[in-house]
Amino acid sequence: MTVRDTLWKFLQDIVKRANSGYFYAVSMNYPAKKSEKWGFIDKKLTKKYLLDLNRNQRAYRRKKGEANYFGCRYGSAVFLQRTIGNDISGDDEKWQDITQKPLKIRISEHLELEVGYWSNFGDKCCVKLSKQCYQELKALAKLGHDQKDARIYKQLSDLPAVTA
Repeated sequence: MTVRDTLWKFLQDIVKRANSGYFYAVSMNYPAKKSEKWGFIDKKLTKKYLLDLNRNQRAYRRKKGEANYFGCRYGSAVFLQRTIGNDISGDDEKWQDITQKPLKIRISEHLELEVGYWSNFGDKCCVKLSKQCYQELKALAKLGHDQKDARIYKQLSDLPAVTA
């Protein structure tokens, strides 16, 4: 499991893998109250999905028709991806094809993103704000502007920044 310290690297990993054939994905969040156990949970997922295989081992699995997996975590947000092939996890129904329907990732209380493929982005994997998150942020910004409330601006400024 790759643990990223910046949101940008987390999203970059997800998009890179999706554009390399890791089309099936699952998104989850670790419970905040169990933050001391996140490392243990990472190790458990690494063992279950064979996330620590090297390039040659993944190529061998691909030739045998087995799926390869990739896992990435930023804070409590976890994103698992897999390729086409026989799913060793036995949880085939929980994997979502992000080429068909975008998958939401909850990063924080105020930030939810969607990972998917959109035709207006050239049919490449992209990450964007979810519609609900965008509407909430827009309303919050308008409220802050109308009320000149510094606390609202503080909430907005606490969002992780990502530059392209």
